[in-house]
Amino acid sequence: HGHARGGLDARGDRRGEGVAVTRGPGGARPPRPSLLLGVDTGGTYTDAVLLDDAETTVLAKAKALTSRPDLSLGVGEAMDAVLAGVDPGRVALVSLST
Repeated sequence: HGHARGGLDARGDRRGEGVAVTRGPGGARPPRPSLLLGVDTGGTYTDAVLLDDAETTVLAKAKALTSRPDLSLGVGEAMDAVLAGVDPGRVALVSLST
């Protein structure tokens, strides 16, 4: 109580109809997305890397053959490899370079 419908609570979270607030065990906030995914499509290989921004570490890297004329095949293969076992909701940023 004490919250206006659709307003902000003391932490700045939006409250109101249609807004879901997810809390972890004991009411704790879930961790913020901190993973960064980079993909570079080159002439021969497509490279992907998954970084943990909070820890500044490389979690995974992969290389796939660049597939022509459909570049999405090599991009998808490299992305699938680095994201294996990772909750995609943890990815905060995706960067694609060609």
